[in-house]
Amino acid sequence: VDTQAHLSPNEFISLFDSINGYQAERYVDKALEIKGTLKKVTLREDKYTLFIDSNKDGQYIMCEMQVDQIEKIKSIQPDEIIIVKGIFKGVLLDAILLNCILID
Repeated sequence: VDTQAHLSPNEFISLFDSINGYQAERYVDKALEIKGTLKKVTLREDKYTLFIDSNKDGQYIMCEMQVDQIEKIKSIQPDEIIIVKGIFKGVLLDAILLNCILID
């Protein structure tokens, strides 16, 4: 899948505010690459989710990973700079990317 945009977490999160006219809508269901600092990794029901820090208080980019990424996930640590690619699905409290992979 072709990447539609390469964004930092701050650039990505800024697309959701009213000052920028909620520009994130144009990226829904598109592949995005986000480069940022890994905050934490969670495992729930055999699915890994990576949380990338946005530097905005309490807002993260949640990346639900593909199952074939487990070995790569195990090799990364919090506070490490990572690049993920995934399909942007929208925003609840955090921005959500699905079917994510780690980019070397």
